[in-house]
Amino acid sequence: MGNILESWSAAAAALGVELRGPFKVAFGQNVIEAPMLVPHFGAPKGTVVFTEHQPLENYAALRANGYTASTFSPSAGPDDATEASLIEVLNDWGWCGPDELRPSWAD
Repeated sequence: MGNILESWSAAAAALGVELRGPFKVAFGQNVIEAPMLVPHFGAPKGTVVFTEHQPLENYAALRANGYTASTFSPSAGPDDATEASLIEVLNDWGWCGPDELRPSWAD
């Protein structure tokens, strides 16, 4: 898998899913950088998507501040996410955004 933001972009656009990337957030001295944030899924502030495992304190800091995280191996899966595969991942994470923004396909 190349750039995960690029590989998810077409399917996300077709599904009306917002992707933000690259993503960077600081909690005091702890600066966390990731390829992508998927708002409204997984946690109130969204899911931070990594392509490499992070130190446990990064995951803890994200969770304590309203995010969750998911790591995808750069070598896993096709180069481009399909709408079906993205729906499966996003429904697994769960919708956490406002009801009026919930996509019709979201569980």
